Amino acid sequence: MYLATYAQRLLCVFGFGVMMSACGGTTEPTPQTFSVDIYPQMKSACGSCHTTGGVAAKKFVIDAASAATTYSTLKSANLITTADASPLIVVGKGGTYTPAAGGAMMTHPKSLNDAMATSWGTWITAGAAQ
Repeated sequence: MYLATYAQRLLCVFGFGVMMSACGGTTEPTPQTFSVDIYPQMKSACGSCHTTGGVAAKKFVIDAASAATTYSTLKSANLITTADASPLIVVGKGGTYTPAAGGAMMTHPKSLNDAMATSWGTWITAGAAQ
């Protein structure tokens, strides 16, 4: 009789511990920001062409000194949009674009890998925080 009571209490304590660990301990993921998460990826993937004097500098420049300046440029050029597929991602994955100087549509070299495109899309969908 004593053994059965002891086993019941032990199961009750164990069950309570499992229940409590299931209720707590989960944390919301930290939302991505441009400055911390996206900007470093953008510099490595796009910075060789989108730099001062680079072949793609007329559309936008990734400002090495300031993530905020780059963010402002992207927003004002409507490259970060949440209405549909953001041009920033579509073009970066090898889509077409109109050159800043005008002319025929061109195919952008694919510089975004799938992981970056997913990360950037999640950031944009969440509101594209600076």
